[in-house]
Amino acid sequence: MEYDLIGDLRSRAARLAVNASTARGKGNKGVVEAARKYFVCIDLHEMACCSVATYSLFLDRHTDWMLAKLPEGARRWGLARKLINIYLRDVVYSRHLCDHFCGIAELESLLELPLDSLTGKGLFNLGASVPPWPGVKALGHKESTQYQSAASNIALAHGIARVHLDAALWGNREAHTLKTNELHGNR
Repeated sequence: MEYDLIGDLRSRAARLAVNASTARGKGNKGVVEAARKYFVCIDLHEMACCSVATYSLFLDRHTDWMLAKLPEGARRWGLARKLINIYLRDVVYSRHLCDHFCGIAELESLLELPLDSLTGKGLFNLGASVPPWPGVKALGHKESTQYQSAASNIALAHGIARVHLDAALWGNREAHTLKTNELHGNR
């Protein structure tokens, strides 16, 4: 048997991206399995060939395709977009996948911030000009665009890609107050 490192790393990224926590919510039964199956089928060579102009088309197309693969009761645009953004972030965070799919690492600056209640409310609490967080179930393309624009502005001011705001707004909850104060310039 030949070992398939890239296949195993893609599968691992899919398992880490979608779990009971990221797919929680009433009516979301079957989301984890459906999303993981979808992710390992995404042509990452196509992603690696994206330019600034074509990345948003790639992301919109895969959001729509994944939406169709989710169980009927869980077909929500916001959920599909959140899960895809987490998966693509984890792909870019993998050195081996970036090396194998040349060009993916260069897309880091284009990746969206995965939006959920913690990141959405976090942007709002940072004073971003966004509407109150509607919830993942109610999130649509228009609202997502507003939140992504605000995330881009905050990230730009701090010299990071917007996808990395996830670490401050979601992943580092214990230090969130400190991070929030630092982002506002208060120490």
